[in-house]
Amino acid sequence: MNFPIIAKAALICCMLTQTSSYSGGDIVDNIRTLHDQAISDPRAIAPALDAVNSFLDSASDDAVVLAYKGSLLTLKAKEATLPWNKLSYLREGNALMDNALTRLSQTPSHGLTADLEVRVIRGITHAMIPVLYGYSGDAKEDLTLALKHTGFRHLTPTDQVRVRAWLAVVLYRDSEDPGLQEKLLGEARAVDAAEADMIWGQR
Repeated sequence: MNFPIIAKAALICCMLTQTSSYSGGDIVDNIRTLHDQAISDPRAIAPALDAVNSFLDSASDDAVVLAYKGSLLTLKAKEATLPWNKLSYLREGNALMDNALTRLSQTPSHGLTADLEVRVIRGITHAMIPVLYGYSGDAKEDLTLALKHTGFRHLTPTDQVRVRAWLAVVLYRDSEDPGLQEKLLGEARAVDAAEADMIWGQR
């Protein structure tokens, strides 16, 4: 299994690169930072997972951190050499992100509301996975909900660009609503044309 989109785009995911803007707890901010590092450097996957697992040892129901763990496992799938290991990590990662959505009521805010952060993590992660694995429907649902969320304006400008641009990509792949694709891409480009065009190039 090959994930050229994840490697090339160096996003996720979350993606939440400007973590200080979210005023989350120090531990969760550190997990966000480690997650970003793991996207661009596979050597950072293991320490990122160690930090996530350490947090979950005392807060196993935290939806946000579960979602980050799921996203990290999809990165681990990309790096695995054996096909069955790739598929196993991919399935486990996506199961954790799905499970995170069932635990939102048990999760405190880490600067962003939990439902918004989980939707952004899962939506962008799923948008990056090749279409043949069948996650585009989840990506479209998550990114649409994130865009409509009352807390969307509290995302960093970069993350707002990513949500809009990846949603445009998903709609393009599914041959849906060219007008909305154009609107989303235009809004994303107005904030950061380079970032928006990099994502759009992965369609």
